Amino acid sequence: MRFQTVCYRVTLTGLAVITSSLLLWGCGGGGGGSLGGPTPGGVTQTITSAGGSMNVTQGKATYTFNFPPGAVSGPTQVTITPLDANSIPSFTKAAGLSRFTPNAGNQYVGAFKLAVGTAGFTQFAQPVSIGATGLSGFPAGTSLNLATFQSSGGSNGQWVDIGTFLVGTNGGLTQQPPSAALPGVTLPSTLLIYKPAPGTSTAYANYGVAILADEQGGKKGLQIVQFIQNNAYLTSPVVTNLPVANAYDLDGQALTPDGSQGVLVDGGNTVRFFSGVQLGNPTVSSNTLDISNYGGDGDSIAIMPNGDTAVVSGDSSSQLLVVSGIVSGNPVTAGTIPIPSNRDGVVISNDGKVLLARGGTGLTVFSIAPASGGGYTFTQTADLAALGAQGMEDGRDGMAISPVDSSRAVVIGNSNSQFTASLIVGLPNSPSVRSVHLNAPASMSLTSRRVVRPERHGSRLALSGVSALHAVAISPDGKLAVVGADVGLILLSGVDTGNLAQVGSIYSPSFTVGGQSYNLGSITTLGFTLDGKYVVVGAQQPSAQNGTVLLIPVSASGFGTPFAQVNGVSIPANDQILIH
Repeated sequence: MRFQTVCYRVTLTGLAVITSSLLLWGCGGGGGGSLGGPTPGGVTQTITSAGGSMNVTQGKATYTFNFPPGAVSGPTQVTITPLDANSIPSFTKAAGLSRFTPNAGNQYVGAFKLAVGTAGFTQFAQPVSIGATGLSGFPAGTSLNLATFQSSGGSNGQWVDIGTFLVGTNGGLTQQPPSAALPGVTLPSTLLIYKPAPGTSTAYANYGVAILADEQGGKKGLQIVQFIQNNAYLTSPVVTNLPVANAYDLDGQALTPDGSQGVLVDGGNTVRFFSGVQLGNPTVSSNTLDISNYGGDGDSIAIMPNGDTAVVSGDSSSQLLVVSGIVSGNPVTAGTIPIPSNRDGVVISNDGKVLLARGGTGLTVFSIAPASGGGYTFTQTADLAALGAQGMEDGRDGMAISPVDSSRAVVIGNSNSQFTASLIVGLPNSPSVRSVHLNAPASMSLTSRRVVRPERHGSRLALSGVSALHAVAISPDGKLAVVGADVGLILLSGVDTGNLAQVGSIYSPSFTVGGQSYNLGSITTLGFTLDGKYVVVGAQQPSAQNGTVLLIPVSASGFGTPFAQVNGVSIPANDQILIH
């Protein structure tokens, strides 16, 4: 019995980063072999420090496992055995993280046991990547996930997503570059390739692109900066402009985790939709959503992890708008969220549990939970008057939530002094304060206290030597934050520990545009690459409409010399760059 011709299903409890239950359908994918055990075609090969590749056939597809140079330190015996859907682990312990939406309808594509026979081997020093040819049943542009089974002993264990794939033409399969959240294959293990049910996967694919909307006039539409090609960073990134007809004042955009669907909000209070970023050939849909009844100026948009629901600020003084149906391509208004005053910046945590909305009079915190009848509930838990935005508006409005710990956020500026960075912990329900100040005596101890009054939420870190703060981002591992200012970059450590502190001095390297030298400044938007190795910086130099995007190495010890540069990019005045 072959998987291509017979439909069956297997329930795997606990699949992905992620899941409480995975229902796998094996119907028409690349799988093959008889049910109940390994499929024929297992191979054994010795891989050396120079690298190598191994081909394994399953059904009509041929999978290639690529071992890069340095993946192993010496001759290492590797065995790869194809597995059918009934022979992969199906244990009852739920995964430790709850970011996965109920996901009946996931489809089995292929599975393998990767084993190493060399004594003393622990892990691959470089990730092993997987490609395929001859895959059937999936159109070009389909995103697939790669999961590994992590056993905890006995009959317990869980599946964890470690990578994503993109289906190309003629049944080709390409694995996306690794990221901090999806490191790829680094350990011998049981591996599963599957197609997630629509709107269920939170595995954020790394396409090596930065997307900046032309907020300066809209003529360039969406500017897509490609900085990774063929798994390598480019020293000269490539820019593609995606015009958006009749749009202006483009203040924010968001993408589904697989990169297939995008949303954009403009100053005409219109939500627009685009697709195909994952294919490198994006298009703008003719569908639009008029949100004029929900404010006078579309200011910001944030998307839920499942990609199907977004929250939009239309600059209303009383409500935010919820939009659903993004994945299906049939978006509709789905409700509103009451707010105490204008909140023109919104951000949502990676796990979909926290919404922050900010404006001039404060920062409002919401707890997000699934609604019993579908959709979500947004419950206000605090309104932090002291963290109102001064001198910033729209986009993310000077806010960043930790990608790995939604209880923590860094906010720049506040209602009293623009030149501070604040660490908020205990989100969304139990905010607390942990304070440390620059230039304090070494004997000064870290203080921690429960918050009683909303206006006292947050811990402030005074920043000197700057006259304007514009943007903030937190590293993929949740440890560092980078602040973009008028005079350069500021690196902060201690996001994960509560000991927020500045690392080194303000970083303002020189770069050249058109024969003229500039010291890095006027940084209005920035973000980390998904592997955490670089900060992608948008600087309004020489000007806002003719700005510069730089890739700057970053680590816990500081910044490195700019690695890549592209000129002639319209840089938005608000922090809205999207890294995917």
